[in-house]
Amino acid sequence: MGRAARPLADRPHAAHNRMILRRHPAPARRPAMYRRLPPALTLNQAMDGAPALSRLAHLADQSTAMYGCVQGLIPPALRPLVRPGPLDAQDWCLMVSHSAAAAKLRQLVPLLRSRLQQEGWDVQTLRVKIMGGR
Repeated sequence: MGRAARPLADRPHAAHNRMILRRHPAPARRPAMYRRLPPALTLNQAMDGAPALSRLAHLADQSTAMYGCVQGLIPPALRPLVRPGPLDAQDWCLMVSHSAAAAKLRQLVPLLRSRLQQEGWDVQTLRVKIMGGR
């Protein structure tokens, strides 16, 4: 009825199969599906560890403070359309949502720049740019 299993040595090609197994090691284990990640950093910890990021945050804070200084000079209907933009050494940019608001704000640039200089901000150039959000 049932055949008795032959020993491995008596099977045809047994020696060949053993050689193949010796030449080709078992594949490497797959990486764990859920690797343990390092704990997340807070924004303050990341800024402390990266001087460039710290400088960028400082410039963003300065830009926001400068906008707070001139916000009272911008007409109330125009304020929601204006955002503080990038700040360079002596150049500052205000971002607006569309060209009509940019045209009106450009008329106010001399007034805004003089207010900033009165408050102690060293701004030589104040640019107005249109945001590209669609």
